[in-house]
Amino acid sequence: MPTIKPFKALMYNPAKFRDLSKVLAPPYDVISPKDQEDLYRRSPRNITRIILGKTKPGDSSRDNKYTRALRSFRNWIKEGVLVSDRRSPAIYVCTQECGGEKRTGFVAALRVEEYGRGIFPHEDTFLSHRVDRLSLLRLCRANFNPIFFLYSPGSSALEKIFKKTVARQPLESLEFQGVKSRVWRVADPGSVSVFVREMKKKKVFIADGHHRYDVALKYSREAKGAGYTMGLFVSMEDKGLKILPTHRAIKTAVRLSSPEFLKLVNRYFRVTRFGSPGRMIACLKPGFYGFGMYAGGNIFELLEARDIRQVERLFHGDVPPCWRRLNMVILHHFFLHNILKLGEVPGENIKYVTDEAEAKKLVDTGGYSAVFFLNSIKPETVREIALSGEKMPHKATYFYPKPLSGLIIYKFP
Repeated sequence: MPTIKPFKALMYNPAKFRDLSKVLAPPYDVISPKDQEDLYRRSPRNITRIILGKTKPGDSSRDNKYTRALRSFRNWIKEGVLVSDRRSPAIYVCTQECGGEKRTGFVAALRVEEYGRGIFPHEDTFLSHRVDRLSLLRLCRANFNPIFFLYSPGSSALEKIFKKTVARQPLESLEFQGVKSRVWRVADPGSVSVFVREMKKKKVFIADGHHRYDVALKYSREAKGAGYTMGLFVSMEDKGLKILPTHRAIKTAVRLSSPEFLKLVNRYFRVTRFGSPGRMIACLKPGFYGFGMYAGGNIFELLEARDIRQVERLFHGDVPPCWRRLNMVILHHFFLHNILKLGEVPGENIKYVTDEAEAKKLVDTGGYSAVFFLNSIKPETVREIALSGEKMPHKATYFYPKPLSGLIIYKFP
């Protein structure tokens, strides 16, 4: 069963930083090289300098991006850049608001357990990412960004605490990249006990942070005091919970205008062409067996499977029933394997994009051959797949907005 506890957060010193947007950042894995440069320029104390350091010529085992991260972390604590909550341990209620929708959750420390013991993943992870996060964790012994968890079922008892808490003045309030974030401190023993008791009744699903949870699990086995990891917990029933579609830009040597390619596509898919992306995107609703495609020339194509059962029979690999008809599965397990003959697409040949205009630009500027547009999936689908024990393709989901890095830090005892 999930076990949580309050903790004393490490946070940026409000006496030194009135504008927290200069020092915070998104999670490390959504920061592009361009974003990294921008965040570095914002402040010499931006959290990106710790969570996503730069490799330098001449790096060694004694001087590298991880040792530099540790040095910065220690110096910032010593200089009073980061200050610890000196009061009793607390749970931190958080809201994030964007586009008129508000999501409410709370940050607490979660006892690290093996998968299946109340905690369930839904995506595969990569070794290189795990090695990277473990290297940072081993040296800094801190979580700079909460793993994003969903809990189910919801809790009326927690909703009552949320309602009472957000009526007070927040501990922190800021806007970052168009998202308004607020934090409240909850430390009274009665409320804390409700959080702990209620979460023992729940199942917890990883929304974002699969690599970091894998790493937390490994590190908990090798180090003292590392049995907990920081998480942001949001009810799966929260009306502000949003999953954006993640489109795929692909590099391939296949000539996408060749008669052979077009004949193969038309054998399995009905193709409808549009002069703009809007109408095509509108067709990509749950239950649509296909996806959108753009290969240049301002022509957007909607590909709908002629016979979904025939496509399923030709899937690459063993695809479980609970997600056979998701369009990302039709793309990855049929189209990329059987039409483009790509097999498993190397990381350097695929880019994941949530913005349609950016996706189109990747093709128009010649960097990518085509972009494939997908629809979003429902939180209940994530729960069903996670409980089945199956794993979805990498970047199958994009929960938005993302928890901020540096807003609340959990330093291991």
